[in-house]
Amino acid sequence: MRELLAVEFVLPVLIALLLLTMRDSLLLGVISLITSLTSLTASLILLFEVIHVGPVNVELVSEWLRLPYIKPIDISFTLDPLNGLVSSLVCGLTALILTYSISYMRMDGKYSDTRRYWILMLVFMASMLVVINSDNFILMFVGWEGMSLCSYLLIGYYYGDEREYWIGGPPNKAPLYRPSYSSFITFLIVGCADALMLLGILMLVTLVGSPYYEDLAIMLAGRGIPEWLVIFS
Repeated sequence: MRELLAVEFVLPVLIALLLLTMRDSLLLGVISLITSLTSLTASLILLFEVIHVGPVNVELVSEWLRLPYIKPIDISFTLDPLNGLVSSLVCGLTALILTYSISYMRMDGKYSDTRRYWILMLVFMASMLVVINSDNFILMFVGWEGMSLCSYLLIGYYYGDEREYWIGGPPNKAPLYRPSYSSFITFLIVGCADALMLLGILMLVTLVGSPYYEDLAIMLAGRGIPEWLVIFS
């Protein structure tokens, strides 16, 4: 399962780095689409496996990060049928979006270098998969921040703020906003929410002494921490 998990999570990031060396929009799109379909295949295989054998924990990197007062943090994931189903949906929807994007991005004459778009889409997909399958708060937050960064950069993709790329409308009925302004507002809103999320995570991790969901569930079952604090966090 480790190999399939690496294909599902790590391959999109490696391909995103490879795309930095390319410029042809069609080739970029085709490679990105093949990558998303490969991740989809891996996620479907993992889904069928966990349906038969039950939930499993898969560790990719041991003791990836050490922080004071808590357990060492691994790059590890919990795979179960629900995670597998949602992961397959993410990969499948990404593949559909990329299929449409191949023709759309080729028609975009003002932004002929489309590497940014394809790289961000692949990293976005990988970040979502990390959020869905991670077995601890710290790794989940890393994936969440990856999603937030990609969202910000994709919303502001047309950073030149040409009038034809303004967001909103319809014209004369609702205001239109520059892409750079829209991405900035997104950054403010999501950034504030992320700061509060991080504060809640730090509170829970400090109280539990572990970043892992399983340890939190054990403490909750034993009334080691009040439930209201978990809800608040």
